[in-house]
Amino acid sequence: MTEPNKQVIKRQIHEPFGHRVGVYDLGCSPSVNKWLIDRAYILDKFSRENADVFKKIPGGEMGVRTKYNDNHESFIGAHTWIMNRCHNFPGFPQELLGKIMTCVYDYAKYIGMALNTKSNSALYMERCWPTIIKPGDVIKGHNHAVHIFSSAYYPKLLPKQGNLWIDRGESYQDQVLYEPNKGPAERIQLEVKTGQFIIFPSVVLHGTEPNNSKEDRISYSFDFDSVGYAYKLPPPNLVNEAWQDFNLTLANIGLMEALSE
Repeated sequence: MTEPNKQVIKRQIHEPFGHRVGVYDLGCSPSVNKWLIDRAYILDKFSRENADVFKKIPGGEMGVRTKYNDNHESFIGAHTWIMNRCHNFPGFPQELLGKIMTCVYDYAKYIGMALNTKSNSALYMERCWPTIIKPGDVIKGHNHAVHIFSSAYYPKLLPKQGNLWIDRGESYQDQVLYEPNKGPAERIQLEVKTGQFIIFPSVVLHGTEPNNSKEDRISYSFDFDSVGYAYKLPPPNLVNEAWQDFNLTLANIGLMEALSE
């Protein structure tokens, strides 16, 4: 589990429709942002060139594109199986992970989440994936209701590439994915900038405005969950077996080799 940094990171809190949304300026080095951008294109390229391989993997039947955007040249790693754990891939910047976990714990404390001790309950990064949205495309409305917190980081964001929006939506009790044109048409835009990390409860309905620039819009998304005595505590052998299968799959499909190039 990546340890939170002790560094104080500038924080703003917005409350669209009563949802507390944290906005943090991470101040990552240019080399970290460049690495993230380059890696996003490597994963996109691999997913295109190995589409048939993904369809043969359990859980990969969806293929390598997604219903949450209209341009099939866009890439949302969450929906290309095994791409949504990229924080566990070799070389992922520890500088970024440490700063993000600092923000996550700060946000959890701000909203009053009970985290008594590290052994009793701890937060961890469950999923991470890159997204490349082509000019003219959007990320359609959705939520990540099975998790606790969801978030996004922007290694590069140009003017007119599309703000994040938050929708009032319907009741979250059913925890269903957002359906376009369903619920009150009330939406608030949050202006985001390069180097910012945005975090909010996973049930919040969100998406992006159109990318009206001439360049790709690149971001990374993260989901967070909890583990510990007070929360989930899976058997070690079950976790070990799952990660062995995960790493074996990375090697078998050739992704590990592609990441080392």
